[in-house]
Amino acid sequence: MGDRGQVRIVKGKSVPDEYDHDIFLYTHWGSHKLDSDVRIALLRAKKDGRLDDAEYLSRIVFCQMVGQDTEGTTGYGISCSEHGDINLLITIDLDQNKVTEFRQYGDDGADEREYTKEYEWQSIEFFIEGEVSVG
Repeated sequence: MGDRGQVRIVKGKSVPDEYDHDIFLYTHWGSHKLDSDVRIALLRAKKDGRLDDAEYLSRIVFCQMVGQDTEGTTGYGISCSEHGDINLLITIDLDQNKVTEFRQYGDDGADEREYTKEYEWQSIEFFIEGEVSVG
Protein backbone atom coordinates (compact mmCIF):
# COMPACT_ATOMS: atom_id res chain seq x y z
CA MET A 1 0.00 0.00 0.00
CA GLY A 2 0.94 3.61 -0.15
CA ASP A 3 0.22 6.75 -2.10
CA ARG A 4 3.38 6.75 -4.18
CA GLY A 5 4.43 9.49 -6.53
CA GLN A 6 7.50 10.98 -8.11
CA VAL A 7 8.66 14.24 -9.55
CA ARG A 8 11.05 13.78 -12.45
CA ILE A 9 13.29 16.74 -13.17
CA VAL A 10 14.76 16.47 -16.64
CA LYS A 11 18.18 18.06 -16.58
CA GLY A 12 18.43 21.50 -18.09
CA LYS A 13 21.12 23.16 -20.11
CA SER A 14 22.71 24.44 -16.87
CA VAL A 15 23.74 20.89 -15.92
CA PRO A 16 27.06 19.70 -17.41
CA ASP A 17 26.90 16.76 -19.83
CA GLU A 18 28.83 14.46 -17.49
CA TYR A 19 25.77 14.55 -15.23
CA ASP A 20 23.46 13.55 -18.04
CA HIS A 21 20.61 11.93 -16.10
CA ASP A 22 17.30 12.99 -14.66
CA ILE A 23 16.56 13.42 -10.98
CA PHE A 24 13.60 11.57 -9.44
CA LEU A 25 12.09 12.75 -6.15
CA TYR A 26 9.94 10.10 -4.45
CA THR A 27 7.11 10.22 -1.93
CA HIS A 28 5.63 7.04 -0.46
CA TRP A 29 2.51 8.61 1.06
CA GLY A 30 2.11 11.97 -0.66
CA SER A 31 1.04 11.65 -4.29
CA HIS A 32 -2.37 13.14 -3.37
CA LYS A 33 -0.64 16.47 -2.60
CA LEU A 34 2.20 16.26 -5.10
CA ASP A 35 0.50 18.57 -7.63
CA SER A 36 0.17 21.26 -4.95
CA ASP A 37 3.73 20.70 -3.68
CA VAL A 38 5.11 21.15 -7.20
CA ARG A 39 3.03 24.29 -7.75
CA ILE A 40 4.29 25.87 -4.53
CA ALA A 41 7.89 24.89 -5.27
CA LEU A 42 7.71 26.31 -8.80
CA LEU A 43 6.32 29.57 -7.44
CA ARG A 44 9.29 29.81 -5.07
CA ALA A 45 11.73 28.92 -7.83
CA LYS A 46 10.20 31.51 -10.16
CA LYS A 47 10.33 34.19 -7.47
CA ASP A 48 14.04 33.51 -6.86
CA GLY A 49 15.03 33.06 -10.52
CA ARG A 50 15.68 29.29 -10.25
CA LEU A 51 13.24 27.86 -12.81
CA ASP A 52 16.12 27.06 -15.17
CA ASP A 53 18.55 25.64 -12.61
CA ALA A 54 18.03 21.87 -12.11
CA GLU A 55 20.16 21.66 -8.96
CA TYR A 56 18.39 24.41 -7.05
CA LEU A 57 14.98 23.53 -8.45
CA SER A 58 15.40 19.91 -7.32
CA ARG A 59 16.17 21.02 -3.77
CA ILE A 60 13.28 23.47 -3.72
CA VAL A 61 10.81 20.81 -4.89
CA PHE A 62 12.15 18.13 -2.53
CA CYS A 63 12.05 20.44 0.50
CA GLN A 64 8.44 21.32 -0.31
CA MET A 65 7.57 17.62 -0.57
CA VAL A 66 9.27 16.69 2.71
CA GLY A 67 7.98 19.68 4.67
CA GLN A 68 8.71 19.27 8.37
CA ASP A 69 9.70 15.60 8.09
CA THR A 70 13.43 16.36 7.97
CA GLU A 71 14.33 13.79 10.66
CA GLY A 72 12.40 10.87 9.13
CA THR A 73 14.17 7.91 7.57
CA THR A 74 11.32 6.70 5.35
CA GLY A 75 8.64 8.22 3.18
CA TYR A 76 10.83 10.20 0.77
CA GLY A 77 13.79 9.51 -1.49
CA ILE A 78 16.00 10.75 -4.29
CA SER A 79 17.16 8.62 -7.19
CA CYS A 80 18.19 8.57 -10.85
CA SER A 81 15.41 6.22 -11.96
CA GLU A 82 11.66 5.90 -11.86
CA HIS A 83 10.14 3.86 -9.03
CA GLY A 84 8.25 0.79 -10.21
CA ASP A 85 4.78 1.32 -8.79
CA ILE A 86 3.87 4.97 -8.52
CA ASN A 87 0.40 6.48 -8.79
CA LEU A 88 1.54 9.83 -10.17
CA LEU A 89 4.55 11.04 -12.13
CA ILE A 90 5.03 14.77 -12.60
CA THR A 91 7.79 15.66 -15.04
CA ILE A 92 9.41 19.08 -15.00
CA ASP A 93 11.35 19.35 -18.25
CA LEU A 94 13.78 22.27 -18.19
CA ASP A 95 14.86 21.80 -21.81
CA GLN A 96 11.32 21.60 -23.23
CA ASN A 97 9.96 24.18 -20.76
CA LYS A 98 6.93 22.18 -19.69
CA VAL A 99 5.32 20.29 -16.83
CA THR A 100 3.56 17.00 -17.58
CA GLU A 101 1.48 14.75 -15.33
CA PHE A 102 0.83 11.04 -15.78
CA ARG A 103 -1.47 9.05 -13.50
CA GLN A 104 -1.48 5.31 -12.97
CA TYR A 105 -4.88 3.68 -13.30
CA GLY A 106 -6.20 0.23 -12.50
CA ASP A 107 -6.06 -1.98 -9.43
CA ASP A 108 -4.55 -5.01 -11.15
CA GLY A 109 -1.01 -3.66 -11.11
CA ALA A 110 -0.92 -3.24 -14.86
CA ASP A 111 1.39 -0.51 -16.04
CA GLU A 112 -1.27 1.60 -17.71
CA ARG A 113 -0.59 5.28 -17.63
CA GLU A 114 -2.78 8.02 -18.86
CA TYR A 115 -1.47 11.42 -19.83
CA THR A 116 -3.48 13.91 -17.83
CA LYS A 117 -2.01 17.40 -18.14
CA GLU A 118 0.72 19.32 -19.87
CA TYR A 119 1.66 22.95 -19.38
CA GLU A 120 4.00 24.91 -21.63
CA TRP A 121 6.42 27.18 -19.83
CA GLN A 122 4.94 30.26 -21.52
CA SER A 123 1.73 29.53 -19.61
CA ILE A 124 3.48 28.17 -16.53
CA GLU A 125 1.75 30.83 -14.44
CA PHE A 126 -1.50 28.96 -15.08
CA PHE A 127 0.02 25.83 -13.57
CA ILE A 128 1.98 27.29 -10.68
CA GLU A 129 -0.51 29.94 -9.62
CA GLY A 130 -3.56 27.70 -10.03
CA GLU A 131 -4.85 27.18 -6.52
CA VAL A 132 -1.92 27.91 -4.22
CA SER A 133 0.13 30.82 -2.99
CA VAL A 134 3.49 31.12 -1.27
CA GLY A 135 3.13 32.44 2.24
